Amino acid sequence: MKNFTDLYEVSEDGCWLWKGGRASMGRYGCLKVDGKTVSAHRHSYEIHVGEIPEGMFICHHCDVTLCVNPEHLFAGTAKQNYDDMIQKGRGPDPFAIKDEAGEKNANAKLSDEQVLEIRRLRASGTSYRHLKAKFGIKSNGHVRNIITGKLWGHLPMYAGSAGRSVTR
Repeated sequence: MKNFTDLYEVSEDGCWLWKGGRASMGRYGCLKVDGKTVSAHRHSYEIHVGEIPEGMFICHHCDVTLCVNPEHLFAGTAKQNYDDMIQKGRGPDPFAIKDEAGEKNANAKLSDEQVLEIRRLRASGTSYRHLKAKFGIKSNGHVRNIITGKLWGHLPMYAGSAGRSVTR
């Protein structure tokens, strides 16, 4: 095996950029150690810092995936790695993005009109079984959540058998 220092070059910003083999669609460096393919940044951490605790990620302060500079690496949990990515603005935070309500939501399988029809039909006595079959809904719980407004809560509710519209 080549000397580890022969497998990277130092950039102006101090990153040690991996020149050896790559894995993960070319994003991360890799090399063979004792017959096993290992991540170059993890191997660098082990050489220069020490053993990686079980279950820990080796993360990049510099956000350069080919960097193997141990001063740019830190051990962290999956959550710490994710939080680091969000804090640096490198990816979307699905918890910070408010989904569109109702049929504007990309995951919606029903229209606003269908939800109002489900509520109207249930208020007039239509069974959960019939509503599930008519609208392609898989569970009674999902129908119940639509009827009670736990889902599609932005739409008006129907009260009583008269089918009067009330707002929440």
